[in-house]
Amino acid sequence: SASYVAGAWLLGLNPAYAADRFVAGVIDLHEQVTASPVDAMPAVVVNAWPLFEPMVVGSCAVGFGAAVASYYPIRRAVTMLHARRAS
Repeated sequence: SASYVAGAWLLGLNPAYAADRFVAGVIDLHEQVTASPVDAMPAVVVNAWPLFEPMVVGSCAVGFGAAVASYYPIRRAVTMLHARRAS
C-alpha cells in the first residue's frame, strides 16, 4: 500500500523491498494465529508492530499531502460560491 511504502521510506527502510517485507509479515502473522490462536496473541502483538509502524508513519505523510493538495482548490471553490451568493 502507498502508506506502507511511504512509511518504510521515511523510516529509512528500503522501499524496494517494502512490499515483499509486508507480504512476508502478513503470512507469518497468519501462520501464528492459525496454529494456536490463544497462544499466539503475545507473538502477534510483538510481530505486528513492524507491519503497523510504517503504515502509521506513512498514512500521516500521505494524509498530509492529500490535505495540502485539496485545501486550496476547495477553498477557492467555496470563496467563489460565497461571492456568487453575495451578488
